This record gives sequence, C-alpha cells and structure tokens, in this order.
Amino acid sequence: MGYELCVFTKENREIDFLARKNGKEYLIQAAYTVVEEKAFERAFSLFNVLDQSRKKTL
Repeated sequence: MGYELCVFTKENREIDFLARKNGKEYLIQAAYTVVEEKAFERAFSLFNVLDQSRKKTL
C-alpha cells in the first residue's frame, strides 16, 4: 500500500509500527488483548507521553 514501516522506540519502550506515507505518520500498536490492566498499561504507556502530531492506533 506504499507505506514505509519501521519500529518506533523512545525511552527504551517501543510501538510496533511507525507507518509513513505522503508526509503523514501513524503509530500502530498491535495487541492480542488489553483486558488486563498490565497489558493495557504496556500497550498505551508510550502513547501517553508522545505529542499529538501523529495519529495513534491500537
């Protein structure tokens, strides 16, 4: 689909994918489940400290 993909890392944490296309960036975190609080925190912890310049998807 023409996206450039890489892993996004910051502060020793990572988000599964950073997708770039046509000057736009999207952060994508894949998770089987976030029902448990620990899983939810792990999936969203880095999203919470980032600015709002990129779209974020779980």
